[in-house]
Amino acid sequence: MRTPGWLIAATIAFASASASAQSAGMPDVSAFAVGDEWQWRETDNLTKLESPGRTIAIVEESGVRKAMVDGVPRALTFPYVFEPSPKPWRVWPLEVGRKWTIDVDFVQPDGVKGNIKQEARVVAYEEVSVPAGKFMAFRIEQDGFLRFGNFSGRMVDTYWYAPVAMADVRHTRHVGNRYFTRELVKYPAPAAQRATAPQGTTAAAPAPPGAAIPPPAADGVK
Repeated sequence: MRTPGWLIAATIAFASASASAQSAGMPDVSAFAVGDEWQWRETDNLTKLESPGRTIAIVEESGVRKAMVDGVPRALTFPYVFEPSPKPWRVWPLEVGRKWTIDVDFVQPDGVKGNIKQEARVVAYEEVSVPAGKFMAFRIEQDGFLRFGNFSGRMVDTYWYAPVAMADVRHTRHVGNRYFTRELVKYPAPAAQRATAPQGTTAAAPAPPGAAIPPPAADGVK
């Protein structure tokens, strides 16, 4: 039996409205506990070779909790806002249809400077499967340019941010001769019970860098 056209249209409209109604604030980093850890794997989309990816662990130094990102101490807000900028890397809350312009300067631990200029938009709220499990995630598409040391060229990113994991569970990037996918393999078990920042919270400028993490050569950020 054929499904009536009006029912199909109503179903699509309902699904669209439901997705648009979803909103995610920036995680309440004060709820992070020492020992919390996120791990990713990275796959080269050209050679299909896999390698250990990023690791973020919550540590405490001199009574101050920090995010240890690939061995480099960062502010707890580091994975969520990147370097302070009037045009930040990510704007919160996330919701389908939201758009913003990114224009961020950054300096890597080795002193190499760079800049990211991209147009970003949240295009969907959808299910995504990665080694760490299945998540409902906001798909964020970013297109623009990266200047990093002697490199300058187009950079295209797609992120899937899952509120439950408090992390980008998948990230694809195409920049220069690099084209990779990074997927979450581990995240803190208690994350599902933790609170997020109040809705309407915009990415606040952190003390140290925000969402970019020491990249592979010519990778630039995150």
